[in-house]
Formats: sequence, structure tokens, C-alpha cells
Amino acid sequence: TTSISVPVGGKIGVLDSGRLVIMHYSDFYYSDDDGATWIQATINNNDLILNNNFCFPSETTGYIVTSGKNDNFFKTTDGGKTWNSIPTGVTSGLSCLHFWDDMNGIVLGGSGIILRTDNGGTTFIEEQSAIAEEPKAITLFPNPATEILNITFDDPQQRGELIFYNTAGREIHRRTHNPNVAGIIMNVEGMDAGTYVVHYVVDGKVMASEKIVIVK
Repeated sequence: TTSISVPVGGKIGVLDSGRLVIMHYSDFYYSDDDGATWIQATINNNDLILNNNFCFPSETTGYIVTSGKNDNFFKTTDGGKTWNSIPTGVTSGLSCLHFWDDMNGIVLGGSGIILRTDNGGTTFIEEQSAIAEEPKAITLFPNPATEILNITFDDPQQRGELIFYNTAGREIHRRTHNPNVAGIIMNVEGMDAGTYVVHYVVDGKVMASEKIVIVK
């Protein structure tokens, strides 16, 4: 048994014999000795990012999709040790991806965005989505947020609660949403910088779970 001192919520991948990787909310770790020791990877980004998913089509080449102010797509060619941002032409977050080999892949994002590349992310072609995106119960913006967080509700007639949790799963803040209010403006300047999970709860049922990053 080996432990690594990062909060819960990561995703693990096995690349080859002895090489393991872990993606966390804004960090990436790799191990060359079956997980006995771990090293934090270098992610060359311009602002705070929120990692959403990763894919390694080969032992050396991998991709990460993220939510960030400017950076939302990263590539490694050294097995996850170093990641560099690649422009996609998309300003919203990217959520998931799949690469069949080092060059050919598809990337999905918000508002039904579908991107395809056949040259390892050097250029992207935007495809037309055939499936309409389902409306979200809540929408949070901007993400990342600094001082003000806007929260809008798909069904403003409901009465519910917004519960903020940190990455350790501890409740940080709770706010009641009154019915017939389409949106609220929340001051987050007093909250610590970091990643939070926001649950929107109506009648004891979690209607939505969204991630938000607060920066200073």
C-alpha cells in the first residue's frame, strides 16, 4: 500500500510496466516505480485550470482537457512529466476526449462543442453536434471566479439550497435559494482560493453538482 498526499477526487491511469499517472483537480502526478514514489508533473499554463479528463493513446503521448480562463487543452510527449497548452479556438471548458492514436482524436465541450484533430492537436475542426445539450439545473460563472460568482437557475420556481464543499469533502458554505428568483450574485472574496464542489439540493435531492475554482 502506498499513499500520496493529494485530496480525493483524482483519476488514475496505467501507461506501461511501472508507469502510473494520477490527474487531480489542477495537478498531475506520475510514478516510474509502480507507485512507490510520486513526482508532480510540470503543467505550463497561463492561469489556474480545472482538470476534467485525460487520455494516453501511447506510453509517451497524452492529452488533458480542462476548464480554464485561457487554457483548456494540454499535451505531453514525455509520458506525463511535462504538459504544454495547445490553443483550440474554444473559450469554454472542454469536458472529455478520446484519442485512437497519437494524432487522431475527438474532444467534447460545453454547448455541444465537438472538436476533431488528425495532427495531434496542431489544428482542430469543429463538428456539428447532432444532440441538443440538456439544460443545467444551475449555471455558475465566471469560472474561475475572483470576487463575484453569478448563479442562475433553470427552474427558478424551486426552493433549494446551494452547498459548497472543499476538495476534502468538508462543507464550507450553505445558502438558501428562494423560489421565483432566476439568479443570485454571490460575493466569494472572503472564501479561500481553491477548487470547490457546489451541490444544488431541492427537497433533499441533489439536482446538480458543479465544480468552481476561486482565485485571488
